[in-house]
Amino acid sequence: MAKLSGPMEFLKLLDGRSVEFTVLRYEEGEGEANLPRPRPDGKVPVLRVHVKPTDRPMFPPYWDITAGRAKLSLRPMNNPNVHLGKRVKLTKHGVEPASAFTVDIVKP
Repeated sequence: MAKLSGPMEFLKLLDGRSVEFTVLRYEEGEGEANLPRPRPDGKVPVLRVHVKPTDRPMFPPYWDITAGRAKLSLRPMNNPNVHLGKRVKLTKHGVEPASAFTVDIVKP
């Protein structure tokens, strides 16, 4: 897996919190992080979700997602409702390591 260029912008949500964004494109790779369960080399698999600049006004306009269930829920191959250009709402339920995520399509 290729290393993603920096900076790393890890998405961190608290239990019950949500974030809305429009998916412009995806990148998959690995990044270095001080997370609870990195691999022995300190790297973690990452799904980078590029969003509209208005969805994340601070540079850079993307989030790096490391939570396995969130990554699975956001991949179009696993969730046919999530297409490029769609506005989604990602909500976290619970706390690590047993947290789960829901992805809802936001109607325009």
